[in-house]
Amino acid sequence: MKKILLSLFAVVAVGVAAQAQTWGYGPKVGITFSSANGVEGSKMRVGVVAGAFASRWINDWFAIQGELLYSQQGYNTKIAGVSEKFRLDYLTMPVLAKFYLIEGLNFEVGGQIAYRVAAKQKVAEAEFLNLKQKTNRFHADFICGLSYDFDFGLILEGRYLLSANSVGVGNGIKTGALQMLVGWRF
Repeated sequence: MKKILLSLFAVVAVGVAAQAQTWGYGPKVGITFSSANGVEGSKMRVGVVAGAFASRWINDWFAIQGELLYSQQGYNTKIAGVSEKFRLDYLTMPVLAKFYLIEGLNFEVGGQIAYRVAAKQKVAEAEFLNLKQKTNRFHADFICGLSYDFDFGLILEGRYLLSANSVGVGNGIKTGALQMLVGWRF
């Protein structure tokens, strides 16, 4: 009876240990290059992106990953010599399907919901104006990118975000952003 119980305990312990290795989590930090699509004179805004992620491997070639990130986005314009800066900062929740192609190299695709934290506009040398009443509180993006997960925990990632809805209330402006991220998996 002892041998049977000990064997059963060993099988359960190995199963739990194997199950625990299918999860990964850690911090991410990077840089965002964002701009407005279809806006005359639109130039890129460089911002920061930082947060955390958790991922779950379904099998050897497929994983699901959820993230919580703070992302600085927006764009700059210069029309007829007058410069404008639009600052749009979001708390984002991406959900990605990751398809592992070769070893740590993976293609990721998914979407994210973003909550607007700040929206400001600066015209020429004037002070920043609050645009919260003129921008959408929630925002949705499509995401696709490539990532490489090293065996020792380092993650290098590049992704593109494309707006699914307009940034402002009734203005039709959609944004896009290229993000370059570095993460560490525990």
